[in-house]
Amino acid sequence: QVEKSTFLVNSILCLAIQHPGIHILVVFPRQEQAHVFSKSRLLATIEDSPLIARHLLGRSRRKPSVMQLRFNNKSEVYIRAAYLSGDPVRGIDADVLLVDEF
Repeated sequence: QVEKSTFLVNSILCLAIQHPGIHILVVFPRQEQAHVFSKSRLLATIEDSPLIARHLLGRSRRKPSVMQLRFNNKSEVYIRAAYLSGDPVRGIDADVLLVDEF
């Protein structure tokens, strides 16, 4: 264990905050891994930090969609699973690609 998920979370949040309007695509092998990462790591980190939550979610405490997060500063994070083919990520316009378990 080398804290890859922590690195991914921190990279995503840093990019989303520093570059308003950025589109980030994060790809995992399995749907379950993608869902768990989004809900228990990424969203949990946002909710645990009042500063990050205020910056990305604003005053509203609505929770963004787990697999496609759109923030107040127009940054978006697409979280997808693509094990046997790249079809699930086709057509997504992204500025940054992050891949887990490559």
